[in-house]
Amino acid sequence: MITTQDKELLAKKGITEAQIAEQLACFQTGFPYLKLDAAASIEKGILAPDAEDQKAYLAAWDAYKNTDKIIVKFVPASGAASRMFKNLFEFLSAEYDKPTTKFEQAFFDGIRDFAFFDDLNVACQRTAGKDIPGLMEEGNYKAVVAALLETAGLNYGALPKGLLNSINIPKVHVLHWKNILPKALCMQPERVEKSTYTSPSLPSIANSSRSWWKRKPKHLANATE
Repeated sequence: MITTQDKELLAKKGITEAQIAEQLACFQTGFPYLKLDAAASIEKGILAPDAEDQKAYLAAWDAYKNTDKIIVKFVPASGAASRMFKNLFEFLSAEYDKPTTKFEQAFFDGIRDFAFFDDLNVACQRTAGKDIPGLMEEGNYKAVVAALLETAGLNYGALPKGLLNSINIPKVHVLHWKNILPKALCMQPERVEKSTYTSPSLPSIANSSRSWWKRKPKHLANATE
Protein backbone atom coordinates (compact mmCIF):
# COMPACT_ATOMS: atom_id res chain seq x y z
CA MET A 1 0.00 0.00 0.00
CA ILE A 2 1.38 3.41 -0.97
CA THR A 3 1.40 5.79 1.96
CA THR A 4 1.04 9.57 1.85
CA GLN A 5 4.76 9.86 2.48
CA ASP A 6 5.43 7.51 -0.45
CA LYS A 7 3.27 9.64 -2.72
CA GLU A 8 5.15 12.77 -1.74
CA LEU A 9 8.47 11.10 -2.48
CA LEU A 10 7.24 9.79 -5.83
CA ALA A 11 5.98 13.25 -6.76
CA LYS A 12 9.40 14.75 -6.02
CA LYS A 13 11.02 12.14 -8.27
CA GLY A 14 8.47 12.60 -11.03
CA ILE A 15 7.19 9.04 -10.78
CA THR A 16 3.48 8.34 -11.10
CA GLU A 17 1.57 5.74 -9.12
CA ALA A 18 0.77 4.00 -12.40
CA GLN A 19 4.48 3.59 -13.11
CA ILE A 20 5.04 2.11 -9.66
CA ALA A 21 2.16 -0.32 -10.19
CA GLU A 22 3.63 -1.36 -13.53
CA GLN A 23 7.06 -1.96 -11.97
CA LEU A 24 5.60 -4.01 -9.12
CA ALA A 25 3.62 -6.08 -11.60
CA CYS A 26 6.88 -6.95 -13.35
CA PHE A 27 8.20 -8.46 -10.14
CA GLN A 28 5.04 -10.55 -9.81
CA THR A 29 4.99 -11.84 -13.38
CA GLY A 30 8.74 -11.95 -13.97
CA PHE A 31 10.94 -10.40 -16.61
CA PRO A 32 11.37 -11.78 -20.13
CA TYR A 33 14.77 -13.01 -21.22
CA LEU A 34 16.79 -10.68 -23.39
CA LYS A 35 17.49 -11.76 -26.94
CA LEU A 36 21.17 -11.14 -27.54
CA ASP A 37 22.26 -10.27 -31.04
CA ALA A 38 26.00 -10.76 -30.50
CA ALA A 39 28.81 -10.29 -28.03
CA ALA A 40 29.75 -6.68 -27.39
CA SER A 41 32.63 -5.58 -29.61
CA ILE A 42 33.92 -2.59 -31.52
CA GLU A 43 31.04 -1.14 -33.55
CA LYS A 44 28.65 -3.41 -31.64
CA GLY A 45 28.06 -1.49 -28.47
CA ILE A 46 31.66 -0.50 -27.77
CA LEU A 47 33.02 2.82 -29.03
CA ALA A 48 36.75 3.01 -29.74
CA PRO A 49 38.25 6.51 -29.68
CA ASP A 50 40.48 7.27 -32.64
CA ALA A 51 44.06 8.53 -32.29
CA GLU A 52 43.04 12.18 -32.04
CA ASP A 53 40.41 11.44 -29.38
CA GLN A 54 42.91 9.40 -27.41
CA LYS A 55 45.36 12.30 -27.39
CA ALA A 56 42.61 14.65 -26.26
CA TYR A 57 41.54 12.36 -23.42
CA LEU A 58 45.13 11.83 -22.26
CA ALA A 59 45.78 15.57 -22.38
CA ALA A 60 42.65 16.21 -20.32
CA TRP A 61 43.78 13.63 -17.76
CA ASP A 62 47.29 15.08 -17.55
CA ALA A 63 45.84 18.57 -17.14
CA TYR A 64 43.60 17.35 -14.33
CA LYS A 65 46.55 15.74 -12.53
CA ASN A 66 48.41 19.04 -12.59
CA THR A 67 45.70 20.77 -10.57
CA ASP A 68 45.21 20.69 -6.81
CA LYS A 69 42.65 17.92 -7.16
CA ILE A 70 43.17 14.68 -5.26
CA ILE A 71 42.73 11.48 -7.23
CA VAL A 72 41.19 8.66 -5.24
CA LYS A 73 39.83 5.25 -6.06
CA PHE A 74 36.48 3.56 -5.64
CA VAL A 75 36.35 -0.08 -4.60
CA PRO A 76 33.04 -1.59 -5.73
CA ALA A 77 31.43 -4.04 -3.36
CA SER A 78 28.09 -4.60 -4.99
CA GLY A 79 26.27 -7.72 -6.09
CA ALA A 80 26.34 -11.23 -4.69
CA ALA A 81 29.57 -13.12 -4.10
CA SER A 82 28.54 -16.12 -6.16
CA ARG A 83 31.32 -15.56 -8.72
CA MET A 84 33.90 -15.31 -5.95
CA PHE A 85 32.85 -18.77 -4.74
CA LYS A 86 32.38 -20.32 -8.19
CA ASN A 87 34.96 -23.05 -7.58
CA LEU A 88 33.44 -23.96 -4.23
CA PHE A 89 29.96 -24.22 -5.75
CA GLU A 90 31.44 -26.59 -8.33
CA PHE A 91 32.98 -28.66 -5.52
CA LEU A 92 29.60 -28.95 -3.80
CA SER A 93 28.01 -30.40 -6.92
CA ALA A 94 30.99 -32.58 -7.89
CA GLU A 95 30.77 -36.37 -7.79
CA TYR A 96 33.86 -36.64 -5.57
CA ASP A 97 33.85 -35.69 -1.87
CA LYS A 98 37.47 -34.78 -1.11
CA PRO A 99 39.40 -31.72 -2.36
CA THR A 100 40.80 -32.65 -5.74
CA THR A 101 41.63 -29.54 -7.74
CA LYS A 102 44.49 -27.22 -6.80
CA PHE A 103 41.96 -24.57 -5.80
CA GLU A 104 40.05 -26.90 -3.51
CA GLN A 105 43.24 -28.18 -1.88
CA ALA A 106 44.56 -24.65 -1.39
CA PHE A 107 41.26 -23.54 0.11
CA PHE A 108 41.25 -26.24 2.79
CA ASP A 109 45.01 -26.04 3.41
CA GLY A 110 44.67 -22.36 4.25
CA ILE A 111 41.18 -22.36 5.71
CA ARG A 112 42.39 -21.11 9.09
CA ASP A 113 43.80 -18.00 7.44
CA PHE A 114 40.41 -16.71 6.32
CA ALA A 115 38.80 -13.94 8.34
CA PHE A 116 35.54 -15.88 8.36
CA PHE A 117 37.11 -18.99 9.92
CA ASP A 118 35.65 -18.45 13.41
CA ASP A 119 32.19 -17.61 12.03
CA LEU A 120 32.35 -20.65 9.74
CA ASN A 121 33.44 -22.85 12.62
CA VAL A 122 30.33 -21.87 14.58
CA ALA A 123 28.15 -22.37 11.49
CA CYS A 124 29.56 -25.87 10.99
CA GLN A 125 28.76 -26.81 14.57
CA ARG A 126 25.23 -25.53 14.07
CA THR A 127 24.56 -27.17 10.71
CA ALA A 128 26.67 -30.34 10.86
CA GLY A 129 27.23 -30.91 14.56
CA LYS A 130 31.04 -30.65 14.37
CA ASP A 131 33.66 -27.97 14.01
CA ILE A 132 35.79 -27.55 10.88
CA PRO A 133 38.74 -29.73 12.02
CA GLY A 134 36.30 -32.48 13.00
CA LEU A 135 34.51 -32.43 9.68
CA MET A 136 37.78 -32.40 7.74
CA GLU A 137 39.15 -35.27 9.81
CA GLU A 138 36.18 -37.45 8.91
CA GLY A 139 36.40 -36.37 5.25
CA ASN A 140 33.19 -34.35 5.28
CA TYR A 141 34.63 -31.40 3.36
CA LYS A 142 31.38 -30.59 1.61
CA ALA A 143 29.67 -29.92 4.93
CA VAL A 144 32.23 -27.17 5.53
CA VAL A 145 31.63 -25.59 2.13
CA ALA A 146 27.87 -25.92 2.52
CA ALA A 147 28.05 -24.10 5.87
CA LEU A 148 29.96 -21.32 4.15
CA LEU A 149 27.76 -20.87 1.09
CA GLU A 150 24.23 -22.01 1.88
CA THR A 151 21.43 -20.28 3.76
CA ALA A 152 21.53 -22.67 6.71
CA GLY A 153 25.09 -21.50 7.37
CA LEU A 154 26.74 -18.17 6.61
CA ASN A 155 24.97 -17.79 3.24
CA TYR A 156 28.11 -16.26 1.72
CA GLY A 157 27.11 -17.55 -1.70
CA ALA A 158 24.20 -15.11 -1.83
CA LEU A 159 25.26 -12.19 0.34
CA PRO A 160 26.60 -8.97 -1.21
CA LYS A 161 30.40 -8.96 -1.22
CA GLY A 162 30.37 -5.89 0.98
CA LEU A 163 28.92 -7.93 3.85
CA LEU A 164 31.50 -10.71 3.77
CA ASN A 165 33.96 -11.01 6.62
CA SER A 166 36.89 -11.20 4.23
CA ILE A 167 39.84 -9.20 5.57
CA ASN A 168 41.97 -10.76 8.30
CA ILE A 169 43.77 -8.11 10.33
CA PRO A 170 45.29 -8.81 13.77
CA LYS A 171 42.58 -8.56 16.47
CA VAL A 172 40.00 -7.32 13.97
CA HIS A 173 37.95 -8.97 11.25
CA VAL A 174 36.87 -6.40 8.69
CA LEU A 175 33.91 -6.49 6.35
CA HIS A 176 34.84 -6.08 2.69
CA TRP A 177 33.48 -2.53 2.47
CA LYS A 178 35.66 -1.43 5.39
CA ASN A 179 38.69 -2.56 3.41
CA ILE A 180 38.36 0.58 1.31
CA LEU A 181 39.52 2.98 4.03
CA PRO A 182 42.84 1.42 5.09
CA LYS A 183 43.83 0.83 1.48
CA ALA A 184 43.06 4.43 0.65
CA LEU A 185 45.22 5.56 3.57
CA CYS A 186 48.08 3.51 2.14
CA MET A 187 48.25 5.88 -0.80
CA GLN A 188 50.06 9.20 -0.70
CA PRO A 189 48.12 11.26 1.86
CA GLU A 190 48.70 14.53 0.00
CA ARG A 191 48.26 13.37 -3.58
CA VAL A 192 47.35 10.15 -5.30
CA GLU A 193 48.26 9.93 -8.94
CA LYS A 194 47.61 6.32 -9.81
CA SER A 195 45.62 3.51 -8.34
CA THR A 196 44.23 0.22 -9.55
CA TYR A 197 41.93 -2.33 -8.02
CA THR A 198 41.49 -5.99 -8.70
CA SER A 199 38.70 -7.85 -6.99
CA PRO A 200 40.28 -10.52 -4.76
CA SER A 201 39.47 -14.15 -5.30
CA LEU A 202 39.60 -17.12 -2.98
CA PRO A 203 41.87 -18.45 -1.61
CA SER A 204 44.39 -15.65 -2.29
CA ILE A 205 42.34 -13.08 -0.39
CA ALA A 206 43.59 -14.35 2.97
CA ASN A 207 47.25 -14.10 2.01
CA SER A 208 46.87 -10.75 0.29
CA SER A 209 45.21 -9.17 3.31
CA ARG A 210 48.02 -10.33 5.62
CA SER A 211 50.75 -9.14 3.27
CA TRP A 212 49.06 -5.74 2.95
CA TRP A 213 48.97 -5.34 6.71
CA LYS A 214 52.71 -6.13 6.98
CA ARG A 215 53.61 -3.41 4.49
CA LYS A 216 51.23 -0.73 5.80
CA PRO A 217 52.81 2.73 5.90
CA LYS A 218 54.25 4.38 9.01
CA HIS A 219 51.23 6.58 9.54
CA LEU A 220 49.16 3.42 10.08
CA ALA A 221 51.67 1.78 12.44
CA ASN A 222 49.24 1.75 15.36
CA ALA A 223 46.06 1.20 13.36
CA THR A 224 43.98 -1.88 14.13
CA GLU A 225 41.11 -1.41 11.66
